[in-house]
Amino acid sequence: MFCYFCCFRTISLNEALCGYEIPLKHLDGRTLILKNKPGDIITPDCIRGIVGEGMPQRRHHDLRGNLYVKFDVEFPNDHFLDDDVKYKLIETAFPPVRKVAYPSNCEEVSLMEYDEKRYRGGRGGQAYEEDGSDEEMGGHHG
Repeated sequence: MFCYFCCFRTISLNEALCGYEIPLKHLDGRTLILKNKPGDIITPDCIRGIVGEGMPQRRHHDLRGNLYVKFDVEFPNDHFLDDDVKYKLIETAFPPVRKVAYPSNCEEVSLMEYDEKRYRGGRGGQAYEEDGSDEEMGGHHG
């Protein structure tokens, strides 16, 4: 029976999209260099494996299980760029944003970050605590 070895690594969004080289100290003392090429996208909770680099079998030390790495992708903070032009430059690296035909009776709204302590899920998940203003809640002025 093979013994598998699992570890976790956090990488940046840049590394997830553009590739990386990460040293990994193996339990046997060796250092493995984990490599990923640009364009081979790593998504949050993605698991990648290396055949034969896991733990050795109990009686056959030359036979090893696989090594698995589970990735977390660290995204940048909100407004991490100081210029809207830089966001447009990043946007050009991706496929175009899909265009949607909107009906004439639509209304544009902005999503807000969800804070469970502030917005409680009572009454079918639609109730808010009363300490926020309409503007904070995304409501109308008037």
